[in-house]
Amino acid sequence: MTAPKESGATNPLAAPRNGAENEIVMKRIPSLAILPVLFFLGGCQTNDPAPAAKPSSFDATKKADAAQSRGESAIKPYPFRTCAVQIHRPFKNGKPKHRRVYKGHEVLFCCDPCVKAFDTYPDAYMPRIIEAAASKEH
Repeated sequence: MTAPKESGATNPLAAPRNGAENEIVMKRIPSLAILPVLFFLGGCQTNDPAPAAKPSSFDATKKADAAQSRGESAIKPYPFRTCAVQIHRPFKNGKPKHRRVYKGHEVLFCCDPCVKAFDTYPDAYMPRIIEAAASKEH
């Protein structure tokens, strides 16, 4: 085997050979190390306002209950014996674990994940509840 021939170009990753090269490399390292920091800080600046917090259904429930107790509004009772999210799951011991009021309708749930799913997108669950409540009124 023959040893590889050295070319005239210097390898930037190789160890410096004299004091002058060492000084140049040491000056480059801090300037290169600051680039990620500048990139990070520049990316964090934004002029966009933070998105407005969506009121939770729990807050709406408290307001609706207070209005009902003052006689200002009537809450339509929940028309099913099953969870609003898991529609085929009956309540344990016949009692719901959570209750919400949304758009004037009582909504009942079997567990915490179902409440979170409802709070994320309540309008997906309401048409079935509104339709059933309307049919029970007639």
